[in-house]
Amino acid sequence: MSAKKVLETNYKQLKWYGRLRRTKEERMPLKVWEWTPVGRNKRGRPRKKWRGNIGMEMRRRGLTISIASEM
Repeated sequence: MSAKKVLETNYKQLKWYGRLRRTKEERMPLKVWEWTPVGRNKRGRPRKKWRGNIGMEMRRRGLTISIASEM
């Protein structure tokens, strides 16, 4: 995958995250985003999560939640 495609994908993820932060609380996508499963994790290395990738990308670009919400 080229660097241009990676940056484009990261930008689209940030745009979707901004849209998610602006949604009303009763909407299902926001409920799914905020939901945390109950129970134990499997053994081994923790899997990468979409939420962690968004946080990493925001830190890399120097963005805050309020700025990402405006995208």
